[in-house]
Amino acid sequence: DSIVERASRERPDAILLDLGLPRMDGYAVLKLLQSSSELSQIPIVVVSGRERRFNYQKVMRSGASGFLQKPVETGELLEILRQVLPQPT
Repeated sequence: DSIVERASRERPDAILLDLGLPRMDGYAVLKLLQSSSELSQIPIVVVSGRERRFNYQKVMRSGASGFLQKPVETGELLEILRQVLPQPT
């Protein structure tokens, strides 16, 4: 299964996406997810060990909801998920 197929099937609340994937560049996956009408509303948080200053703007222009630099601290992850996920009413 591709990431897009799996996301279509499982419909996650959010996606944590690493830029360094074994078979496809993370930016390409981000573009595919954003181009899908059924998946484009799912928040995508990019998690990367790549240099933040070189990747943050590109990631955000590509449609990501957030960016976390590895190593990720639990508090950072929870905070960004609070920001990107809809709040219960």
